[in-house]
Amino acid sequence: MDGKRQWTIGIVADPTTGYGRSSSPIMVAGKLIAHVSNLYALDPATGRQLWVNTEAKSSYGTPAGMKVGEVEVLITPNGDVVRVTDGKSLNSEIGRAIHSSPIPVGEGHVCFGDATVSTLRLNAAFKETEVWSGMAPGEVFGSPLLLDDTVFVVTGAGELFAFDVRGKGAQEPLLNGQKLFETEPNAGPIAYASLTLAGRNLFLTSNKGETVVLEATRKAQLVSRNQLPGGTGSSPVFSGNDMFLRAGDRIYCIGK
Repeated sequence: MDGKRQWTIGIVADPTTGYGRSSSPIMVAGKLIAHVSNLYALDPATGRQLWVNTEAKSSYGTPAGMKVGEVEVLITPNGDVVRVTDGKSLNSEIGRAIHSSPIPVGEGHVCFGDATVSTLRLNAAFKETEVWSGMAPGEVFGSPLLLDDTVFVVTGAGELFAFDVRGKGAQEPLLNGQKLFETEPNAGPIAYASLTLAGRNLFLTSNKGETVVLEATRKAQLVSRNQLPGGTGSSPVFSGNDMFLRAGDRIYCIGK
């Protein structure tokens, strides 16, 4: 690793979102997946395009990679199911996450976190069946988090909901709108970030600079609360005992 650029490419495609692009690149089955209006698979060593799917349009979230049987697939925030080997569409509109990303929650199971939180099961023909659903009223920007048998979802108002991933049918939440931040939202959302797991704790940052630390348990009890000068819509990243976080116009490294 000498810091020299290996390759660069440009993707020219009309935007499919009104407020810029926020989907992150991911690695799935040895392919670099980029959801930039269309869905692209690239060779990570050279940047060469392996395939493009022009039907699976991007949203603000990031596709999830998972297996259905022995087949590697991508599930997009708009509910497209795409085969990783060749980019073929296998199903569409199985669910919807307007701002967030779907997450795998077991073999052949995917969870969409929005005002309606739901888990779907895909069969061998890639047809979906809803396993359970519950409500998290309000806009949801951050992606769900699976911890053991619990799915956590945070709304833009900074309210925490939790659901039993083993449930069936209509679910009542285990945590029903637990308020996380002391700062009250004004005209807009207070939380764009995703809930992040590190060690035995859950972390969430607000647009106002507040960070809450919760126990990584189903009860998610408060451990501590911290404040930085600037707010952020981004999520913290952890390396060893250090936490890296963008807040305002700065990047912070916070450690022991």
